Formats: sequence, structure tokens, C-alpha cells
Amino acid sequence: MQVRFGWTLDGAPWAPRIAAEGARADLTLGPRGLIELLQVRLGLAHPPVAPSVRVAQYRSAMQVADHHWFRESFAVDPWNTAAHVLALRDAAIEAGWDGSRPQDPSVLPRLDALAAIETQIQVGPDGAEGTTLVPGAADDLRDVLSHLTDLSASAAAWPLGIDVIRVQEPGAELPGLFPEVFAQLTALGVEVVDAEVETEGNGPTGAVTGTVPRLRIIEAPEEFSAAEACARVLADVAEASDGEGPSAAAVLVGAPTILLDHELGRRGLPTLGAADASRSRLTGQLLPLFLSIIRPQLDVYDLAAFLDFTITCTDEDGALMRVGILPAPVRRALLGALEKEPGVQPAAAAGAAGASAPAAGDDAADADDMTAWDRAIAGLEPTHAQIARDLTALLQPDEEAYGGGGTVNTDLLTARLTWLNDRLTALGRSDGAREAAQQIRGHIDLFTRLLDDTTSDPTGGRRPIMERELADIVAASAPSTRSSLTTRTASAWTVLTDPAHLDPAPGTHLIWWSGIDDTRPTPTIWDPAEAAELTRAGARITPVEQVAALQVAGRLTALRAYEQITVVIPKRRAGEAIAIHPLLSHLALDIAAHDRELHGRDVDKVLTHPNIRTTAADQARALLDTGRATLPELQIPTPPTTLDRTLPGGGEHLLPRRLSFTQIDTLLSDNLTWVLKYGYGIRRGHIAEVPAGSRMIGSFIHAVVETLVKRGSVGPQQVPTEDTITAVFDELAPRFASPLTLPGARAERESVRRSTVDALSTLFGTLAEQDIAIRGVEEPFHVPLDLTITRPDGTVDHRTADLTGSIDLSARDRRGDSVVIDLKWTRAVRYYRDLVTTSRALQLATYLYALSREEGRSSADGYGTAGYFLLEPGEFISDDPRIGDLPAGPDTHPELFAKMRATLDFELSRIAAGDIGSDAADLAIATGRIGDSSSRTRKEHADAVGLRDAAAAEDGRLFHDHRFDFNDFTLITGLTGDFT
Repeated sequence: MQVRFGWTLDGAPWAPRIAAEGARADLTLGPRGLIELLQVRLGLAHPPVAPSVRVAQYRSAMQVADHHWFRESFAVDPWNTAAHVLALRDAAIEAGWDGSRPQDPSVLPRLDALAAIETQIQVGPDGAEGTTLVPGAADDLRDVLSHLTDLSASAAAWPLGIDVIRVQEPGAELPGLFPEVFAQLTALGVEVVDAEVETEGNGPTGAVTGTVPRLRIIEAPEEFSAAEACARVLADVAEASDGEGPSAAAVLVGAPTILLDHELGRRGLPTLGAADASRSRLTGQLLPLFLSIIRPQLDVYDLAAFLDFTITCTDEDGALMRVGILPAPVRRALLGALEKEPGVQPAAAAGAAGASAPAAGDDAADADDMTAWDRAIAGLEPTHAQIARDLTALLQPDEEAYGGGGTVNTDLLTARLTWLNDRLTALGRSDGAREAAQQIRGHIDLFTRLLDDTTSDPTGGRRPIMERELADIVAASAPSTRSSLTTRTASAWTVLTDPAHLDPAPGTHLIWWSGIDDTRPTPTIWDPAEAAELTRAGARITPVEQVAALQVAGRLTALRAYEQITVVIPKRRAGEAIAIHPLLSHLALDIAAHDRELHGRDVDKVLTHPNIRTTAADQARALLDTGRATLPELQIPTPPTTLDRTLPGGGEHLLPRRLSFTQIDTLLSDNLTWVLKYGYGIRRGHIAEVPAGSRMIGSFIHAVVETLVKRGSVGPQQVPTEDTITAVFDELAPRFASPLTLPGARAERESVRRSTVDALSTLFGTLAEQDIAIRGVEEPFHVPLDLTITRPDGTVDHRTADLTGSIDLSARDRRGDSVVIDLKWTRAVRYYRDLVTTSRALQLATYLYALSREEGRSSADGYGTAGYFLLEPGEFISDDPRIGDLPAGPDTHPELFAKMRATLDFELSRIAAGDIGSDAADLAIATGRIGDSSSRTRKEHADAVGLRDAAAAEDGRLFHDHRFDFNDFTLITGLTGDFT
């Protein structure tokens, strides 16, 4: 066997087409590869283990050694301290350190600490008796050298099976123990051939005696343009190969190729499929989510993400499908519960998890005091309900598992992982999700092992672990996977990621995708005193500069062998300016030494010379001029001038049988959004629907009001005390606003509590003073709403829809008239005052209409009075002088509702005719209001709304303006987007 060895060749193709000067090479190996080969030949190979296992084992040894040098750091951050010190230990072993203590420990505390830890270590294969640290690369190197030395000393014949090793670099200059390794191999009969190195020249590898590559640099403003430019180069090379395929090119990948692969795919060329590995991809996310939801302080948004965790895969027919960690009915039911009540109240959840939890069909399942979570479980079939109850039990606070001082009981923690493993077993039954399930299970298995190695004590028990270290272990045990957004397809291109691995055939053209500076400086590990002590202890410390020179030399030698090199670079990547790769500076020196026109110029002037550097635009122009490319028709996206659409065949099938005020509010201004959301059922994902911020707090305070009224704390001339309001607030917060109960939300929780107590004291106090008696809170209504649909041919269809909803607070005054109060958690006082004074309080008019229909009263009798109560400032907004101070608007509530119904008939008639659009959006486009909130634009828009409303009033309708800041469909409809 003949081996080609280079210091930078680890990871290179094993059997290159051409070796140095045509010499045959069966294997191409770097330092790690050569040691692994010798391990096999010497019978020293052992199963590999994850690097994190060695960190956990070394951490245990450090805890026993308890050296003063690392004691304080170890107490605060044991995992990362262990990882750092283990790296120092491996560097010393790789250099040849024998593990002895320094002569003066007080002067060299680092080496003394390493020696102290080493006394606690027994290096051996994983699982072997007495092993406390599995070997790493440095241990393997030391072990191989020891066996080679023993064989050489004993003069025993051992069939290594290696005839020749051709070393790219001078063997004596190799770092650490490798010169000794090659010396022992020579003694055992292996021919070791050093590279011939010339001592004069301009680069790390000596003088350039032959031709230098023709260098061409194509610069693009950003990665998108760079990808297109690189794809054009590869397409040009493929076309120039005269039908023989793209075999005359090698591709050096300097960055992920997702964008480049997209451009190659458009041109029918093979994709490269290079992507960075990451521990934060899908399969590494489930375990952290699970551990976050079993903490005592439950984050409801983490719980929603866990419930919604799915893996996209393909079924037997190749169709895409989503497989979840929970069955779909369980997932939908529990996510739906969180949308209603963003929290799992401990007491209610404990009841759901216990034997007395209501089952589907039980009368108790309809009890008013059941939480939304309980009701969701009660509505599931028995098998699914049991899965949900088991999960609910895991969500209960466990003070034994999470003790004080930020520590975790690992025995109780790993016991809870049994449920997750069972769910992964079910997930793995799906063929498409089996691979992902195996990766997640591997994450859990490695995590469990690291916990064992980290927390085991000599008595056989386990020590508690700090939560910070637990998070480090979760991250260290995560599988490292590559993006699934790109894959490599078969091609004759040689695709590599390291310049040192290039092995050019004669005439090969190298295309370097993203030749940017990705080098990292090699740190100096040992100070002079430590280096001297290590040398005394048998180590060979190689200067950092020498190691860097070897790396540059190997890469530069490979690049110089090409006849032509085309480098494509973006000026900016991820928003930051980038620099070109330093190897190009060495090539520039070569060019300056051989090119008459560039002779004597410095590196920057060579690399920016027009003969070498061009732009992506100039490259495209050159291809157009030579006829090798055609310019596609220019398509510039433009913002729409209207959102009007025509639905062929009309939309009578979309007309509603049931309407809520929320639907009506949308229909009056934007029937396009209504069609998308309610007609076609397009909605946001479950996680986005879990209430947050003001929406969550508003629902929470509604629940506080409802509870106070139903428990009898509010009545005629009866106002709840501040203590009563506070008690109900604290009781309901875990159920309706669990984010407010998290430790970091204390300030917000106190602020909301204070505002709630003040506001509700004002609300109930004012009603009591005015002798307005509350008769219901969150009272549902269900009344008929007569609609008139006018078809394009003039025919009229009279139909009835159900108007449904619930009224926040309904009351009666001493005369028996209805009073409606709508509660809002907001500080937008001016906005709601304008609604009342301009007769645009559509919600209040709708609720009063519903009450009047339920009571059998006509519009002539009047609907009663109404108003808003803003909970944040604690202020009534109403034209009823008993609770507000505003003048009455131009329209009464019955008159306003009549206009609303006329407008509703008009919009539904449009939908029936297939006329879909949004008058409010069209007006906002016309006035420039979309994306422009300047005072001038707002005024122009308000004036235009007034004119439209006056015109609509002549037909008995109204023009309902709409803010599109919080509309979920603006990208779908084209109202907003990137039109550059």
C-alpha cells in the first residue's frame, strides 16, 4: 500500500486520480487518518464516542482533583470549564507530555492542575473495567507511537501492510510526535519519502518555477448575485466541455450552497449540496422543549411549541405529510385549549390527570368551572385522552425534581423522559419519520449518559446538577445535522471544501464559490515557561507560526497546480462586509512575479487589476455580447392599485349562515379578508393564535370580572374589596395568563395587578353609585339577523343568519333599560372616544340589537345605552351621562345598526356576485396610507374616508375604515411586500 500524507489532508478523497508527480497513492491521509489506519494495523482500534462523553468524564475527574487553579470557575460553570481544561490536556498529550507534575507547581499552576487531574484518570476503551476517560485523538497518537516503539525495540516482525508513505511536508517540521512516528515506521521497514522543498521563493512552499494559474475574481454586491454569477460560470464550463459533461471543472466550496444550488437547478445543472452542520436543527429541538415544559414555571408558549412539534416527511406515495410527537386529535384539542386559556392551572390540571378526571360523555365534562384544558381532554376518545392526561401529569410542578438553589434532581428528571421515549416509539412507526425519531432518541440516550457520567458519585447515587450545566449538556448532546434545504446530485464535478484537498487533473478549471476569508487565528496555548516545562517532560512544542505555515503551504500547493482559477465573492454576507481569502494574496504575489504588466505591484493592486477582477454585472454583459446568454424579459413587481378580484361562478356558496361581530367588522370594510379567513378557512398556525400581550391580559381581566360577579362579590350597592379582587387575580393568573406568573415577569404582573384592582374598583363603584345592576357577564346571545342579497340580475334573496357572540357586561338601570359595557384592555382613549362621538361604535350597537331581539323590543323602543370601559386607565367611554361625559353622536344605536345591516347586505351581495375586494384597502393605497404614518398622510386619508362615508350615507350605508397594521393577509393579497 502506498499512502500520500499531508498535514492538511484529513477529510480529503481517499484515492485521488493523480498523486504528486504521477506517483500512485492508494490512500490520501492526514494526521488523524494515518493514526486511524495504524490503529487498525496494530489492533488498537476502539469504538468511537461522542466528544461530549469525554467532557463529562473529565468533569468528574476534575471534581475529584479539586485543584485550586480551576476551583472557582468550576463551581460556577463546570461543563465549559471541563471542556476548556480537557482541550489543554489533549494539546499537552499530543505534544508528548508524560503527565508529570512541574518542578515548581506554584509558578506553573495550569500544568500542576493538569497533572493532578491526570492522577484521577484511567484511559481505556469505552465500557472497559476501570476506564474513567475514553481515549481521544491525542491518546490514540500516544498509544500508536508507544506500540510502534515497542515493536521497533523488540525487532518483531509486524505486517503493517504499508510500503511507502509520501509526505507532502518535510517530516522533521511536522508538529508534535509525528516526526517520531515516521522515524519508528522507517525502523519497521516502511519507506517514508519527504517532499523536496526549495529554499528560495516568495511563498511558504518556496519559489514558483512553472506557470502560475490564470486568476479571475468575480465580485458581486451580495450572495444572491454571487450565486447567479457562479452558476453562469459553471454553466459556461459545462457548455464548453463539448458534450463530455462538466468533468473539466472542480468546485471549491467556501460557504453553504443553498442559493447557488437554486441557481444551478434553474439551469438544469447538478447541485452541490454543501451546508453547515448545526445542533439547532429540528431533531435537536425536541428535548430542550420537553425539559422546558416540565419545569415548575411553565412557559405556555414553550408548551404550545411542544404540542405543535411535527416532522415533515413523505408517505409511501411520496406525498408530503406531517407527523407529530402527539396524535393529531390530541395536538389540535390541547392547542385549541391554549388559544382559549393560555395556561394550565395546577389544581385543574391535577384533577385532569387524576383518576377522577371527567371522561368524554360525563355530565361533569360540561361543568362551568372546568378549564378549557380539562374540557379538551374530556372531549377526546379514551386512548387519546389517556395520552393527554399523562402529559398533563408531567406538567405539574415537582419541587423534588427542581430543588432550591437552581439545582435539578437527575433521577426524577430522567424518569420523566420515559414518556417522551414512548412517544418517539410511536413516532418511529411512520416510515418517513423513523430516521428523525432515531436521531431524537439518540439525543435523549446521549443526554442520559452524560447525566450519568456527570452526576454519579462513589456511593452509587447521583448528585444534583445545576440548571445552567443541564442546559450545556442538552446542547452538547444534540445531534449535528445539515440543512435539508439542499442536496447534492451526482455529477463529474470534483466538489471539495478545503483548498488542501484539491487534486487537479491536467487542464482542470477551479471554480471557487465564495472565496472569502474564513480563517481563524491559531492561538498560542503555552507561555514560554510552560513550553520549557513541557519540553522537560518529554513534549515537543511546535511554534504556532510553524503550524500555520504548514497549513498555508498545503493549501497553496494545491491551488498553484491549477491552470485557471475563477473566484466568486460577494461584497457582503449576512449584512457584513467580507474580505477575500488570504491564499489569494499569495497567488497575487506569484502573478506579480511572472506577469510583465503586473510586475512589482503590491497585492491589492494585483487583485483589483481589471485583468483579474471584474464584477458580476460585467460578467453577465460579456456573456450577452458573445451570445452565450440571453436576457430574460424584465419583470419588476409593482404594488397593486386595487385588491379587487373576480370569483368565476360567483360566491353564493361562501355566504355565511352564522355571523359574529368579528366577522361583521371584517365584512364591512374588507370582504376579501373575510373570504380568505372565514370562507376558505385560511388561518395562522396554532402557536401564533395562543394569546399574548394585551390580548392575553384583556381575556384574563374579563375572566376576573366574570368570576367576581358569579361568586356574588358584586351586587346591588355591593363593590368587591381590593383584597377580593387581588385574590381572584392571583387565583386565575396561572390559568388565563401563565406568562405573568414566570419569575422574569414580576414587574409586569405587579403593574397589571395594580391597574386591575384600580380599574375594577372604579367599574363596580360607578355602577353601584348609579344604581345600575349587573345581570350577566360574558352572556352569550343567539338571535336571527335578516339579510337581503341582491343578485346581479336584480333578483332579491331574503335569508336569515344566526348572529352569535357574548356580551362582556350587561346590566339594567332602575327604569329597566338595558346597559351594555364592553371591556377593553387598552390605553387608546382618544380612539374609543371618537367611535362614540362619531357614531362608529359598531360593537355596542350590535350588542344592543342582540339584547333587544332577545327581549322582543323593536328599534322604535330604543335599544338602551352602552359604553366602553378601558381597563388600563380605568375610564368609561360613553355618551350616557351616568357613566360617561361624551356628547351623543349623530346617529342613535338603532340608526347605526340599520346602516351596518345595509352595508352588510351590500358586501354579501358583492360576494354572491363574485366581486371580491376591499374598499378600505383600495382607499389606503390611493392615499398612500399603507406604510406611511406621517401626520400629513393620515390627514389626507381621514379626509378621503369622510368623503366616502358621506357618499355611502346617501344610500343608507356607511364606509367602514380599517387599519391593516394587524391584518394577517396583507402579504397574501399583495397589499404589503417587497416591491424592489
